[in-house]
Amino acid sequence: MAVIAIPSYNDPKALIKCVKKIKETSPNSKIYVVEQKSKTDVDVDKYVHYPEPLGVGKARQMVTEYIMKDYPNEIIIHMDDNTYVNKGSIDKLESAMINNKEFAYIGDCSGFKRWMISGGMSLEDLDSKIHFCPHVGGYFSAINPEFIKLYGHFSNMIVREDVELCAKAWANGWWVGMINAGISHTRGTKARTEEHPFHPKSKEMITANELISMKYPDHFKATKDGKLRRTFKFPDKTYRI
Repeated sequence: MAVIAIPSYNDPKALIKCVKKIKETSPNSKIYVVEQKSKTDVDVDKYVHYPEPLGVGKARQMVTEYIMKDYPNEIIIHMDDNTYVNKGSIDKLESAMINNKEFAYIGDCSGFKRWMISGGMSLEDLDSKIHFCPHVGGYFSAINPEFIKLYGHFSNMIVREDVELCAKAWANGWWVGMINAGISHTRGTKARTEEHPFHPKSKEMITANELISMKYPDHFKATKDGKLRRTFKFPDKTYRI
């Protein structure tokens, strides 16, 4: 049984659609929501409302802690409220984690298909194998509960909380990978200027990358242009979903 964690911020229409798709495609899944700013009438197993913004890192942190209290041995699947699953998406991600215990964190590669294919991977590779990667996005990703028990989970960083978790995994001898789970992820429609926290050149993003580099210097390095680069080699192994 998958337990779905959704940190939601001020987008009730997206949250309602997200939950509807989960119920249609994976009716046995439990759904936990930490919602910020705009309260929404949605049928889930646990719904916690905060009238003020928490930040995505803090919201992921809180919803994970609620789940670990109720389901400490279940795989947690994190989703954004604008991630929409299709038939088999949740089962595929959950199976990948169940069958590959060495991984702390497995995410979806939908935003990286073009990059991965240009690197020589075929569509068959993307559909049937787990691909090692420095970090994955929290928009659709599974966390191994055994890793959480040993090392914790998300920090309350404003941005890059998912990248920090991946760095923590690699630094402690656990692995991070991607699969093609077949989901749709709709990013925000507002243009992201450099003042937006999620813009690659924002001060929040650059500060987060520098912090990760300082905490995990053997695995990641912040570059002069504000980006984050891995400084380690991937394991020479192949894992199938």
